[in-house]
Amino acid sequence: MMFDLDFLAEALSGTITLDLAGSGPRLERHLVDGADIDTRRLRPGQAFVALQGERDGHDFVDEAW
Repeated sequence: MMFDLDFLAEALSGTITLDLAGSGPRLERHLVDGADIDTRRLRPGQAFVALQGERDGHDFVDEAW
């Protein structure tokens, strides 16, 4: 199932950070094929959702790229 990043960010009360330096296609709508909160399970085409907690997901954003 494809997700629109704008919808995902709104549903999670979050913000979107895109890899603008990357070589991927630039789409008017940014679609992803799922999402995960664990970079070890993250697959290409998925969105990384960084959650705050004891292990802050924001510390793993670079790894998710």
